[in-house]
Amino acid sequence: MKLKLLPLFMLLACGDDGLSVVVEEGQVNFTEVFNVLESRCTPCHNPGKAGGLTWTDAQSAYLTLVTDISASSMCYGKLWVTPGDAKESLLFNKLSMAPVCGNKMPPKADLTPEEAEIIELWINQGAMFIP
Repeated sequence: MKLKLLPLFMLLACGDDGLSVVVEEGQVNFTEVFNVLESRCTPCHNPGKAGGLTWTDAQSAYLTLVTDISASSMCYGKLWVTPGDAKESLLFNKLSMAPVCGNKMPPKADLTPEEAEIIELWINQGAMFIP
């Protein structure tokens, strides 16, 4: 059995002003991902509506994506996000024209290539919570 470490941390460095987040150039931050999720996913995926993936804010969205598995009967047991591997992540897979399980998301209008790239890059870069 292969264990995966969840990225529930941020890279920190000490500086003159205390601790600060170290972000590499080109690193996608979770705020960018959350903006896509908020605009494209929460119309259906929210606590007041149907949908197997729900959250109330950026932190709960992050924790749901990196720690929860799908509870739907079609995708049961699959991780929403496999840090470092977008192709193995249910979240990214559901954006494709032929998801491995369940329905393509969003159902009525595809994400723009830029929105999909933000999610793909974030996952492939380790899916860290960098605000």
